[in-house]
Amino acid sequence: MNNPTIVVIAYNRTVSLRRLLYSLNSAIYPSEVRLIISVDYSGTDEVYNEAKAFEWKYGEKKIISHKKRLGLKEHILCCGDLVYEYENIIMLEDDLYVSPYFYLFSLQALNYFNNDDRIAGISLYSHKLNVNTRFPFMPIEDGSDIYFLQFASSWGQVLNKNQWNLFRHWYYKDNGIFDERNGLPEFVNNWPKTSWLKYFNKYLVEKNKYFVYPRISLTTNFNDTGTHQRTKADNLFQINLLIGARSFSFKKLNDSISIYDSHFEIIPEIVKKLYTPLKEFNFSMNLNCTKTNNQIKTDYVISIFKPQKYLFKWGMRLKPPELNIIMNICGEEIFLFSKKEFEKKYKRFKIPNGELFLYYYRMPKIKELIFFINKKLKNRIYV
Repeated sequence: MNNPTIVVIAYNRTVSLRRLLYSLNSAIYPSEVRLIISVDYSGTDEVYNEAKAFEWKYGEKKIISHKKRLGLKEHILCCGDLVYEYENIIMLEDDLYVSPYFYLFSLQALNYFNNDDRIAGISLYSHKLNVNTRFPFMPIEDGSDIYFLQFASSWGQVLNKNQWNLFRHWYYKDNGIFDERNGLPEFVNNWPKTSWLKYFNKYLVEKNKYFVYPRISLTTNFNDTGTHQRTKADNLFQINLLIGARSFSFKKLNDSISIYDSHFEIIPEIVKKLYTPLKEFNFSMNLNCTKTNNQIKTDYVISIFKPQKYLFKWGMRLKPPELNIIMNICGEEIFLFSKKEFEKKYKRFKIPNGELFLYYYRMPKIKELIFFINKKLKNRIYV
């Protein structure tokens, strides 16, 4: 297997690029590594000059300078197509920062999952927030260093030629219409057309494929102002980086009990496997309350919506919430009920954001609330 080529995606953020390149030069590599910096046209040479002046210590450096504006989606797709020349690549947008061990993880993960057609890519970032709800995401600990998520990564992704080629064939043939019928969260369907990730997520759902995610993140995201981040930069997606050496432990998809769909919900097969009284029920997981009536195709639903009639009930004390079902925790916060009940009540069900907030966090004090509201207002009027 060819060592992956590092591909850095840049546009008009000089400081961001400088920061990422510094972290790349501080990482550990087992041998020489090729670095490509792809600079989209911005009307100035500032970012190109930054890339040109950078001294890459670990091998060949190549700069691709585009002469006309591609836009973010086409720029990402163009960089992804470099797999046809280099076979394996690591794509990094310029507002990321890498762990010293990101390359070693990439090599080992590529080797382990190289021939698994259900894997569409490998993430270097580890989600600790459900990006649909902004509440914490806590994948079940299954003894390995990874989990599987039907949600593509844009904050550091490792791809081989076959994985990217299958996506590209799907993209050229039929990338479809975005509405709730496609199984994606409303949040994703509403992303702009300039988002390449929106299409990749649709591909994952349609083809029932997954991304591999590390439990300890190998990248972190500064969320700098850019094409899809109009407000002032914040720390929302900053995450603890791996900065100490470790041996990575992997599991195949079929052996894992930490598998999640595009809504960041554990898949029903895992719940049935770990809590056998539900084995014969055909149900959907909707603990995050992001699936609409039209997205639930099963006879039953498990959710924190409160129905009039239900077949099973559990408390919500353990974290993550699915553990309450698996461990059969008593209570009346999580329910299994019929799809007909869901259809009957769907429009009147209120999304229980307050309940979820209290489940994950403590109640903020008045002074804290005032601070948060002022901060939110300032971010909204930021230009």
